[in-house]
Amino acid sequence: MTSVLGNHFLGDLGPVLEDQVHDLLCTHFDGVGLFNGGWTVEDGDNGVLVWVERLGDTTLIELEAPAFAGLRCATSLIEEALRSTGRTIGNGGLLVEKTPDGRSNVAMTTHLAADPLDAPALVAAVARILDDVASLKHAAAA
Repeated sequence: MTSVLGNHFLGDLGPVLEDQVHDLLCTHFDGVGLFNGGWTVEDGDNGVLVWVERLGDTTLIELEAPAFAGLRCATSLIEEALRSTGRTIGNGGLLVEKTPDGRSNVAMTTHLAADPLDAPALVAAVARILDDVASLKHAAAA
């Protein structure tokens, strides 16, 4: 998978939080692997990248699900993503990146506070983002 957000490294968050996130992902999802300082959770052809990141005094868990890459015309797909997922472009969880050749990459994102870690919220967020990507791919194929 390729990240639209870029690589976010865990930094020095300590092994306790990293172990908690890893154990939580492995307990609730199959297909958990390591990826550039974070994890991947894969469900069939869909996947989500998970990072823990510290921004000043705030510790966040970032989720990113690359949905489509290299699209020549993404307008109808973006409209469908907005309609079917309830996400909005930018901070609302839908990222659209234009490449130098004029194509588009589309990804879905979610940010959660990690201090303290809310295990049910993390599990629900990973499940929702995987479901949103699957729904969007299904709609795009129809």
